[in-house]
Parts: sequence; C-alpha cells; structure tokens
Amino acid sequence: MKTLIIPAQKENLNINLTQLKLALESASAAYRESLFIIFQELIINSIHEMESLGLSHETIVLEWCEGNDNIEGSVSDLGRGVDRHENSPEDILADLENESGRGLAIVQMLTDTFEVIALKDQGFKYIFTIQKN
Repeated sequence: MKTLIIPAQKENLNINLTQLKLALESASAAYRESLFIIFQELIINSIHEMESLGLSHETIVLEWCEGNDNIEGSVSDLGRGVDRHENSPEDILADLENESGRGLAIVQMLTDTFEVIALKDQGFKYIFTIQKN
C-alpha cells in the first residue's frame, strides 16, 4: 500500500500534484495517467469541501495498492462527502456542461467501482477500483 498525505490548501495544489505524479511513478505505465486524473479530481473536491468548512489546515490522505488484477485506491478527507440527493451519475454525464459534480463523473468514468463511506470519527473516504485488462 502506498500512502501520500497532503495539505488541504488551494495554494499547495501544484506542489501536491507534483508530489502525486512522482509517487505514481511506481504504478504500471498503462494506468498511471488514469490514476493521476482520478486522484487529481478527488483532491480538488476535497480541498474545495474542506476550505468551505474552514478545515484547510487539515490533511488529505491518498492510498493505493496495485495487484495483479486491479488497482485499489482511496482519498480520505474531513469534508461532508457526496450529497446523495443530487443528480445521478447518468444525469451528470448527460450534462457535461454542469460544473457541479463533473469531477466525480470523470472519476466514475475512469473506474470500475466507486463508493463513498463515512469514517467512524469524522470525514469521508472515497474508494475506487480499476480492473486491469
């Protein structure tokens, strides 16, 4: 399991993404770009959520593990999670001009499974799987 802990601050986004790119060097080349895009979208969502809650002093935890058949990954933050009463993924995909939810639609398009779970103490964990071909 690889882990990367980054600050939840907009000002550090470019540095965070550079660190992520370097950390993903060990991932299979065929999946590296997809992993980067998935993590980038989830990081941006986390930063936006945590800043809106006054939690930009906290951190975001990224984890991933590559096996023979799949890659499992997650992003944990102290945000509010996904509003389950918003548009369905199909609605979001039908209207790609809609900025709200677009990042999660991209994540869902690039992953085979995607779920959000509430953490015991506080916050949420966004979990995804990519099946290898």
